[in-house]
Amino acid sequence: MSGQPDWRLAFDRDGFVVRRGLLPTDLISSAQSWLTEAYPKASTVLPEEEAPLLVMWRHVKGGAKRYALLDDCAPFLAIVQSPAVLETAKALCGGSVRLIEAVIFDKPPGLGEPLAWHQDLAFYPFSGGKLVSALVPLDPMSEDNGGLSLEVGSHLKPLSSAVDLHTGQRSKGDDREAPQDPAKLGAKFETPAFALGDVVFFDCLTLHGSGPNRSDQPRRILSLRFASLDMIYSPRPGNSASFVHQIKSAIGEPLSGGAFPVFE
Repeated sequence: MSGQPDWRLAFDRDGFVVRRGLLPTDLISSAQSWLTEAYPKASTVLPEEEAPLLVMWRHVKGGAKRYALLDDCAPFLAIVQSPAVLETAKALCGGSVRLIEAVIFDKPPGLGEPLAWHQDLAFYPFSGGKLVSALVPLDPMSEDNGGLSLEVGSHLKPLSSAVDLHTGQRSKGDDREAPQDPAKLGAKFETPAFALGDVVFFDCLTLHGSGPNRSDQPRRILSLRFASLDMIYSPRPGNSASFVHQIKSAIGEPLSGGAFPVFE
């Protein structure tokens, strides 16, 4: 026997794991209420502060990103700092972690567009270390309202190119092979149903995407990125994350700075 918990074995095997009921539902309800009130007033201008951001992206045609400082977003800061989330992230990253990014993907009822298949690492200027995503549904989620699909075992594949998340077209200047739709290749993928309080963790190389929201129900999800402390700043074509302007590290040096807090 390995001595590892079942969820860790599933992550190592499949490249992702769903941890059911990891967060209290009242915390998720508080996050829903905060977002409903704050989103219309949130700025479309990137803050200049060297502090972690909360990015809000309504995924519709022409949808602009909105921004707030994470410290001003109490329910979302509480999710980030939740011991259950942090202990899982630290176990998967092999020790202390940095928060790299916090993004809300919002697919409104009847309007939300698909997200093309991609690997998260393709968009980030990093190499070495370990990068893990933690996705926290803010609404019940299934295939009907644009649920998340993940290709089983794809974390063992090479890094593919960054893509336009609307079209799936390879990013300009990125000469790596573009990711392929696993359904067209006959590869195994899953589209789990999520209840409030569930959290899915996946490797930065796990291929994933999502369909349109053609239902009458909202589909909002908080996407967190945690990195091990040995993650190196290594920019390349296709990098497009909102936090890139906050990186102060020299190329080839470990990531550092107040925008990327450490959790021991």
